[in-house]
Amino acid sequence: MYYIDVWVEHPLGLDAPLTYRCPFEHVEKGMRVTVSLNRQAVVGIVSNVNVKVPEGIDVKDVLSVLDEEPVINEELNELALWMAIDTLCDPILCYKTILPPVLKPQSSSQKAKIEKWLIAVEGEFELTLKQREIVDEILLSGEVLYSTVKSASIRDKLIEKGALRIEVREVTYRKSLKKGSESSLILSDAQRTVVDGIDLNETSVNCIFGATGSGKTEIYMRIADKVLTLGKQVILLVPEISLTPQMLDRFYKRFGDDIIVYHSHLTPQQRYIQYMRAKNQQASIAIGTRSAIFLPFENLGCIILDEEHDSSFKQDKAPFYHARDIAIHRGETFQCPVILGSATPAMETYARALKGVYRLFTLNQRITSDMAKVTLVDTRQLLRQRKNNELSEVLLEGIKSRLELKQQVILLLNRRGYMPILTCKQCDSVAMCPNCDVSLAYHKAGQKATCHVCGYTQIKLVCTACGSTQWQGSGFATQRLEEQLKTQFPSARILRMDADTTRKTDGHATLLNAFAKGEADILLGTQMIAKGLDIPNVTLVGILQGDAALGRPDYRSIENTFAMMVQAAGRSGRSTLGGEVIIQAFDVRHYAVQYARNQDYVSFFNHEMKYRHQGQYPPYTYLIAITVSDEDWDKARSLAVDVASRCRSDESFKTLGPADLGKIKGKFRFRIVCKGKDLVGMKSFVRQEIMPVKRKSGKTQISINVSPMGLQ
Repeated sequence: MYYIDVWVEHPLGLDAPLTYRCPFEHVEKGMRVTVSLNRQAVVGIVSNVNVKVPEGIDVKDVLSVLDEEPVINEELNELALWMAIDTLCDPILCYKTILPPVLKPQSSSQKAKIEKWLIAVEGEFELTLKQREIVDEILLSGEVLYSTVKSASIRDKLIEKGALRIEVREVTYRKSLKKGSESSLILSDAQRTVVDGIDLNETSVNCIFGATGSGKTEIYMRIADKVLTLGKQVILLVPEISLTPQMLDRFYKRFGDDIIVYHSHLTPQQRYIQYMRAKNQQASIAIGTRSAIFLPFENLGCIILDEEHDSSFKQDKAPFYHARDIAIHRGETFQCPVILGSATPAMETYARALKGVYRLFTLNQRITSDMAKVTLVDTRQLLRQRKNNELSEVLLEGIKSRLELKQQVILLLNRRGYMPILTCKQCDSVAMCPNCDVSLAYHKAGQKATCHVCGYTQIKLVCTACGSTQWQGSGFATQRLEEQLKTQFPSARILRMDADTTRKTDGHATLLNAFAKGEADILLGTQMIAKGLDIPNVTLVGILQGDAALGRPDYRSIENTFAMMVQAAGRSGRSTLGGEVIIQAFDVRHYAVQYARNQDYVSFFNHEMKYRHQGQYPPYTYLIAITVSDEDWDKARSLAVDVASRCRSDESFKTLGPADLGKIKGKFRFRIVCKGKDLVGMKSFVRQEIMPVKRKSGKTQISINVSPMGLQ
């Protein structure tokens, strides 16, 4: 009998593991066990074995051991504990984030799927001719899946006679035999400088600031090839699932099909299989979204973040980690380089590169063509002239000419649904979500009003103010854009790509493959089509309501708007055909729009940094956002006032708030923002003064987000 420490999930959080007595013979650090907590059986993960317990203390027994070997290796175990300190959250949440659904330390974790195999038993058996044929076939192949034997009756008879035996195993990856091929492309001088300049044998963070179409992906592949030659492994992260298929296709052609693919749209079983491939070192390249940063490679040689500026690399729930921070930490652990690539680097990244904290590599020119010509359309002027400001004449003419030339068009409208606003015809009230302080958007498909925050849907909408059921819509979104395009260009083949059309498994890949093969003339969608796509026949990109996000009350809204326009513009003219970009904006004189027109990141950076300095926002300061939420407005506000008061007791940083953020998913929210230049000191204060309050807050929840990506 011995004692172990176990991290378990507790409603109010735990700042230390709990100790249990273990009656089982074999338990290791990193295994999952079932223990009793508050009279309930819960799943936890072992953090220490052979713990000393003072005499006279009553300790409960471990109920069961779930694993035969650790589900998390020592490196990732240390990463989880570091991550808990860095993000100010409980370690158990970090373990659950790192592990795939099948291995999560929680009672609701799913089981790995199993399958039956048939193996022929050598020996003398009385068999019919057909039975002998089946046995000989299995002997020849060594083993076959139970379900593949055509005759169930003969199969069962052979099992009964002992000529076949069943072996039950976990479903595993079927290895591909397809091999890759070397690149025939010749690197430009700028590309060669990057590939030769990144030392694979040292710890470093490298910012590749490259214009859209400047050949960053080829650089990634050349570096990956060098890493594999050293017998090491590579993780490549992309921000959107929609980017994974095209990136994968290029890597498959170069390195063969044995690449780990890891993202949230895979089934739990698929994620488990890919995780175990990494754990068993069965592949050397992994490509995926944010969660792929945790794959358990044991000899990492390089970590790459493509489109590193993208906010989807930051998790939007506890633990609020950023994949860039995890990559840099793992890079230090493995003493390998981290590469951050983008045409519009995050301002923090570029500022650190200019200061020499990161190494900066610049690619100013496209490989195969010049940058696309950009035209601005002033929609405010169109409104004054009472002209169509949704699809301007300039854009319609541009689409028409491309269709005649058999070229392709991408249209970006970052708003899904049919119309974003519904107004009561009787009293002019706006239809609002009952769970959120957000207006309901009208979706013509299904004739429904939907909240894009919590998912609330209503078909027969009744006005809460007057009881009317008569509504009128306003605004413009992707479904309505698709409808207008079909009216304007009835013979055009149109694909719409947004959250509504990509819900099914492989929805992103299906749509993008169809467009890349020329099966559609126009691809319209939200921001998921704004980055990463490389389709040579696209010669026109239209950006509708390009500056709409500038009105958001967030210090990062201008940076995000600029990046979106530049990234979307970069999809046009990526071949010798040339390209054009048409940006429709309400305020074409705004500096974000003007710099986007000229694809001038450096000037935008210098301009925006002046405002960041005046407002003392990142990268000049650090932020910690503390959000208090409760179904009761008074309880939420009362605790928020208390938290803000505690924060103001430390004058080494500035405290803003509490600000009323309104209701989301049935809970009222108030936010306090700590702003200062000493992030370590701020985190230390919050850990000592606010986290104890969080653990005693009961149903009133407190979330702590270190370095939030925005404050809207």
